Amino acid sequence: MAIDFPNSPSVNDLHTSSGKTWKWDGEKWVVVYTDLSGPVGATGPTGPTGPTGPTGPTGLGYLVTSSTSMYLGSTGIRSMTVNTAEHAYTAGDYIALKTTTGPTGTMLGTVTSVAGASVDFTVDEYLGTSGSYTSWAVSLAGKTGATGPTGATGPTGATGPTGPTGATGPTGATGDTGPTGATGPTGATGPTGATGPTGATGVGAPLTSSATAPSSPSSGDLWFDTSSGAAYIYYNSAWVELGGGTMSPYQVSGGSRPSSPWEGQTIYETDTDKLLVYSGSSWLYVTTPQTTEPGAWSSYTPTWTSLTVGNATQSFKYTVMNKLVHVFGRITFGSTTSISGTPRMTLPVTRANGDLANLGTGLLGDTGTGSYMLMPLSDASGNVLLFRADHTVGSSVLEGSVSSTSPFTWTAGDFIQVNLMYEAQ
Repeated sequence: MAIDFPNSPSVNDLHTSSGKTWKWDGEKWVVVYTDLSGPVGATGPTGPTGPTGPTGPTGLGYLVTSSTSMYLGSTGIRSMTVNTAEHAYTAGDYIALKTTTGPTGTMLGTVTSVAGASVDFTVDEYLGTSGSYTSWAVSLAGKTGATGPTGATGPTGATGPTGPTGATGPTGATGDTGPTGATGPTGATGPTGATGPTGATGVGAPLTSSATAPSSPSSGDLWFDTSSGAAYIYYNSAWVELGGGTMSPYQVSGGSRPSSPWEGQTIYETDTDKLLVYSGSSWLYVTTPQTTEPGAWSSYTPTWTSLTVGNATQSFKYTVMNKLVHVFGRITFGSTTSISGTPRMTLPVTRANGDLANLGTGLLGDTGTGSYMLMPLSDASGNVLLFRADHTVGSSVLEGSVSSTSPFTWTAGDFIQVNLMYEAQ
């Protein structure tokens, strides 16, 4: 049989065939051994057993311990130091760590790196009470194998007694609709349902807002006259006013009242805060504007001229009904109150007429002696009172202006009291 040397040999490669061995020296095959032995003879009897040799050194093992504090209760990376660097663990080994003290616990994971006694691993599973432990026994562990095939089904056992009825299961999917049955008799009418939402407003007639009538209108067009506040519809070739006309009251300024008002039209002047109504020939004021409820009293403190108030006590109030103003009040002198001329005081609301006029009655009180009638007069400004008093000299009653010594010398406890009525501006 031909010798079949291998192709592309490497230096020192050996090839044996037919009892000879060749070695490749880089250029050629050189014979290095020739088998000159004869055929193998029969096996001789077994010799006696030799003496037992000495025990060899203990090899690297997997049973180690660790006192590293590690947390049991989650997956993830852990690092530990085992009790010896002479162990057989390598990356990829699947290991088990079990607590040796305290509650029983186990962690299973895969070694990721080894450096002497330092071993890092990733926890895949854990069992036991969560917590940190410092005493561990470490060993190899087998991973859970694949699920084996399902065994053959055993024979059915005898039927047991019927158990209690279980809870109703979920409703199954609705089946196909069956054929429509015959129409039954009409039932009683049910209650009326809730009103649905209002639909969108339809398109209405065109509306124009301007001070002059629109040109070229069509029948049904609407126009709001901004100068008078009246609304019109174009009907039968003419603009026809709608309803009672403008909104009431129509808001204007005093200089822009409607140019063609109708009798009874009401306007409110925003610059004067006055309400007016058209009589058919002129605008009439409905009421005088005021900030308080009609008839309600309001307090006020007058400003004095030629009278130093000092520590006097003042109590003045007034009320307004339409344009009628009623004022009542008193000032009682203190130790630092004094008069330096004819005293004057301001009114709470300006008078309608600025002529000199008597506005009411009053009293001048002289403590411990008596009182004098007072004539309160309004000067030409329409907003200031002058005081004149009636007093007796001998057997005559004289009238004169109030002063520091008339009708008596003023001291603490004396008073001036007024009761006035007049028309507001």
